[in-house]
Amino acid sequence: SLVVFIVEDDEQMMAMLADFLKNKFPEFDIRTFTTGETALAAMGEHPHVVILDYFLNSKEPDASNGLAILSEIRKNNRSTRVILFSSQEDPAVAANAIKMGAYDYIVKNKEAFVKLESILSHFKKHLHIDSDTINKKLMVILGSVMLIIAAIYLINFYYQG
Repeated sequence: SLVVFIVEDDEQMMAMLADFLKNKFPEFDIRTFTTGETALAAMGEHPHVVILDYFLNSKEPDASNGLAILSEIRKNNRSTRVILFSSQEDPAVAANAIKMGAYDYIVKNKEAFVKLESILSHFKKHLHIDSDTINKKLMVILGSVMLIIAAIYLINFYYQG
């Protein structure tokens, strides 16, 4: 299943977002963090998607903002899709986030959850490879290798006999 990190210092917003995603995507593994620093410490879990607030210092005044956390994520991980999810409506901030490697920038408004659902539905189709698909591909490869070995054996047997 897709691993999704939600990094949001507003606990009420984080709970609403987590509940929304769990209802829409029950197969996702949703993890929540109130600071970017705690999310960075968990990046070893290789999340597929990080939903990242821009302002992360309401509880911890020294906490880094979303762009600083995005920069740290990008230093070590280019494949995780990062979506900035913020009340910050400044187009320059959004443009900078995209330039820094964010997949998208969603302003928290009445359409925000619908837009997020659309993006995550796309990721669900294109980022997720389930174990059945992997097992089928491995079986095809293994079967092909066995056929090649059998063919080599028969050719050797035919020419030596």
